[in-house]
Amino acid sequence: MQAPGAGSGAGAAGARPLIHARARPITPARNLVDESDSESVSAFDDDADDTSDQEWAAADDLPARARAAHHHHASSSSSSSTMPPAGVTAIPLPITETEPLLPASAARLRGERSWDATWVTLKTRARYYVPALSWIPNYDPRNLPHDFLAGATVALLLLPQGLSYASSLAKLDPVVGLYTAFAPVAFYAFFGTSRQLSVGPEALVSILVGSAITKNAVLRMGDGTEFNEEAVMAERATLAATLSLLVGIFTFMLGFFRFGFIDSMLSRALLRGFITAVALVIMIEQVPTLLGMPLVPGGLPALEPLPPVFPIPPTVSSTMYWSTGTAEAVEPDDDEPSAFDLFLTLLDRLHETHAPTLLLSIVSVAFLLITAAAKQRIADRFHRPWVKLIPEILILVVATITLSWAYDWRSQGIEILGRVRFSGLPVPRFPLLKPFSVIRGLTIPAILISVIGFVESIVVTKSYAGAHNYPVSRNRELVALGVANLAGAFFHAYPAFGSLARSRVADRVGARTQLAGLVAAALVLVAIFCLLPCFEYLPKAVMASIILVAALSLVETHDIAFMLQLHAWKDLMFMLFTFALTVFVSIEAGVLVSIALSLLLVVKDVAIPRITLLGRVRPATPAAIPTAHGTAIPPSVLAQRRVKYRSMANFQGAQIPTSDDDDAAGTVVVRIDEPLHFANTGELRDRLSRAERFGSLAAHPSETPRRRAPVRHVVFDVHHMPRIDASAVQILAEIVAQYRDRGVAVSFVRLRPALRKKFARAGITALVGEERFVRRIADALRVGAGGDGEGLHDAAVAVVEVGMSDRDAGGAEDHGEVSAETSSLVHG
Repeated sequence: MQAPGAGSGAGAAGARPLIHARARPITPARNLVDESDSESVSAFDDDADDTSDQEWAAADDLPARARAAHHHHASSSSSSSTMPPAGVTAIPLPITETEPLLPASAARLRGERSWDATWVTLKTRARYYVPALSWIPNYDPRNLPHDFLAGATVALLLLPQGLSYASSLAKLDPVVGLYTAFAPVAFYAFFGTSRQLSVGPEALVSILVGSAITKNAVLRMGDGTEFNEEAVMAERATLAATLSLLVGIFTFMLGFFRFGFIDSMLSRALLRGFITAVALVIMIEQVPTLLGMPLVPGGLPALEPLPPVFPIPPTVSSTMYWSTGTAEAVEPDDDEPSAFDLFLTLLDRLHETHAPTLLLSIVSVAFLLITAAAKQRIADRFHRPWVKLIPEILILVVATITLSWAYDWRSQGIEILGRVRFSGLPVPRFPLLKPFSVIRGLTIPAILISVIGFVESIVVTKSYAGAHNYPVSRNRELVALGVANLAGAFFHAYPAFGSLARSRVADRVGARTQLAGLVAAALVLVAIFCLLPCFEYLPKAVMASIILVAALSLVETHDIAFMLQLHAWKDLMFMLFTFALTVFVSIEAGVLVSIALSLLLVVKDVAIPRITLLGRVRPATPAAIPTAHGTAIPPSVLAQRRVKYRSMANFQGAQIPTSDDDDAAGTVVVRIDEPLHFANTGELRDRLSRAERFGSLAAHPSETPRRRAPVRHVVFDVHHMPRIDASAVQILAEIVAQYRDRGVAVSFVRLRPALRKKFARAGITALVGEERFVRRIADALRVGAGGDGEGLHDAAVAVVEVGMSDRDAGGAEDHGEVSAETSSLVHG
């Protein structure tokens, strides 16, 4: 279909379609505004600062008038001129040629919303929030070998880690760890944006889950026969699924309400102290299993048991408490022993070490560490990157299972995992939400797990997204992790987040898309149905060795060395404090303090207004400069005009004038370097008072005031204050009123026009007077000295405003510097 205005002849060729054409660069032309391509109109550039309000209003009204002009143009068949109708402004557009608009754009121009446009919008939004709808239809078959190999390699890691983390850290049935390695992994592949992130059981999250479940569990396994292990493990599985549901809800809501910035609000020093302490706690908890110390269940139920939601089969594994050595069961304390208490108990019971188990543990840990180091060395030295793909964990698991079965290690006192009974894939079921006391007890741990798990995951996500140059969104990652944990709760899993170690393996193998996660989940599902009996002879010491090596990877000394290099003693103090609190008190206390202190540090930084005290820098008096009129500019005038105001904290020569014969004596110049709002304006009055008393913002309040001249004039340079809210305006008005009551003049330099209206409505303009709103600090000083702020002092010398000088670190203010070349107006 031919566009309107097209036809034969010169007139038709010169006519430009008004609405039904989209701009595309080819040849110079002039056109009317097209609403569908308004981003190409130069009149809307942000650089057009000199445009008047009337011109902006006319520009804002252009689309509506362009549509009216289009109807007029369409109704006039004889119109072939390029001249616009009356009332429509013709402005130059980029070089254009006609191109049909999409239905959505045409419908938008008509003010309508067609079903086609709605469907296109829905499909676009769906592809954004469910990335699988984008990468599955556009999947490149050439990536299939890489994704399959990466998924298979990650699955080989998920199997032993899932069993170990669930039984030893989360204190759950081992099969729950495999459920966690299946459902969240599969659902994240559909909703996640990271192509290398491996979601599933994670050591740090697993120990947080185990601690939360133990504190809220009603049943405790005892030496007697009141309650068997099946009932206890069923209750713990119910609590784990409920916790996964709460974690999924909180994580999803954080993403839905766009709280993805929380990873930037947590102090790295505090998190490093907490993670290092958790690594130490994990290692201490694995020592009894590594040494082969006899562990039997201990404890007593306190209340009626919770009805089991999931039929979890009993196993021979999952011991929680050391035996007291008596047949009588005792009720455990409400407070769990700290890691330090456990360490002291270990020292007392070293004589109970089982030698064969200790030997197996030493060999297993040494094999994992030496193999990992050898792979890295061989790959770097001999340029054999495929060596890094050797799964040492899987080799260790297969070898020890074979040896344990062949030589009957169980009869020699080495504990094994035991039979993991499995009656089929669990039917998805909504987790237990009653009694409400269970939800109340798990709420705080769920929030903490959500934050800590997300912070760990997003670090990995952003790292590999930057390495492979594809975009990721923190809010979409929160939604994806929330959906993964919600799905996991229905499949009897406990909370799952990203793992750095498995993600590193996936990246090295060559994961290209999220299909690698689907492959890993599928292989784990196959293992659940077919390979569970093979893990019966897996020694527990080997599982503890895997966890110990994983905990060692959490300890990073780079951050500590970096803080020592910078002499960041404050950060080191916070890190040590969090570390000690986690080790000597509890993990919950450590994570709570880490998050709380991080938020308090952010609030403290926001609550203190960033203001700079400017001091005067006056160079030596120059010689008189002759002008074209034969009149010399006096040296005193030149010296006054060459005055500069710079930051007193960063420029050694800057100072506040104190001489009685100096016109600027008693003047305090303050630059506000950020927007003022309700949070940071409360400290403004105190900081201004400190500047008056001491002539410095760094002075301690206990010092003796050092100012000699009384303050007569306060100048606020507010050029770097783009916004101010109502609370800040009110406080600033109170400060100005107090200055006026004391007889102190107040001036404002370079206040933005948008803020002048707020100052007028708040009464600040009436308090200080219109003449106190000036463009230069020099003008403010003249007004303070009794001048009008418009003329020049002593001679009609043109003053050139230099503005913000970037030549010094203090953000210098150079106002009114004059040279021979810039002196142009002198009265003869």
